[in-house]
Amino acid sequence: MSATTLAAEIRASPIDGRYDVVVGDRRGAVAVAQVGQRYLKVGATSFVWEVVSIGVDRQGIRHCQIVDVNDRTNIKLISEITLTNRKFYRLIAEG
Repeated sequence: MSATTLAAEIRASPIDGRYDVVVGDRRGAVAVAQVGQRYLKVGATSFVWEVVSIGVDRQGIRHCQIVDVNDRTNIKLISEITLTNRKFYRLIAEG
């Protein structure tokens, strides 16, 4: 049995803090949410969600508490993986 070493190419995106990772013929994105970041839900752009806290569950999975900036009583707990997935949420660029 032989081990193959694959070189990874990593590029940081200046727009949203994502790290695009390419290993062999596989490509993916790794992102880390931060308190204060704001996101739009894909398909429901009337809601702006702000990360107010981040925690880790017993399995080591990071979760973010997000709040609707227009209704602070509307609060959700969501996995960081889901929040940073561009299929579900889009990070709003600061500016």
